[in-house]
Amino acid sequence: DIDVSLYTANTDEDVKCQEPVMRCFFLETKVILQECLIKNCSKTQDVLNIWKNGNASLENNKSNSTRSAKCKECEEYEEKNFTEFIQSFVKVIQRECK
Repeated sequence: DIDVSLYTANTDEDVKCQEPVMRCFFLETKVILQECLIKNCSKTQDVLNIWKNGNASLENNKSNSTRSAKCKECEEYEEKNFTEFIQSFVKVIQRECK
């Protein structure tokens, strides 16, 4: 359904860059949400919930995060299709939840 190119962070980024990587994924999730609203996707509510929960979690962690100078900005990552983006997102989430 979703035909967009999304900045996709590397799943093997330095552990110090984990927070900016997560921010990038949630920033791009907002793009998916916009696309879902336009195309009236069946999973729009799920995407909205993921985006809300992710952003709330990142806001809670903001105070104790230190950004390494070598971490990439979101726009520096390669653009990938929706399927590749989701595969990378899942890997990053799984690693974060270990």
